[in-house]
Amino acid sequence: MRAKKGQRGITPDNLFSDSSCGETGGKKILVAYASGFGSTQGIAEAIGQVFCDAGAEVDIKWIENITGIQNYDAVVIGSAIQ
Repeated sequence: MRAKKGQRGITPDNLFSDSSCGETGGKKILVAYASGFGSTQGIAEAIGQVFCDAGAEVDIKWIENITGIQNYDAVVIGSAIQ
C-alpha cells in the first residue's frame, strides 16, 4: 500500500525521496527500500550513512525508482513489516 500525501506527517517534499552520499571511487552500494508510510525510508537512510561513513558511494532509493542494479557492487533491500 502506498502512502497518501499528507498522511502521518508525509508531505510531497519527503514522500519516498532518493538520496546519495559518499566518495566517488569507493564501493558503489544501493540501499533500496519499500515503505507504506515512510518509516522504512529513515531506516534505509541510516543504513546508507553507515556505508558512507565506511567510504562507500551509496544511493538510497525507493524500490519503484530503481531501473537496474548492474552498476552496483552490492545491493541491500529492506521493507516494512506488519
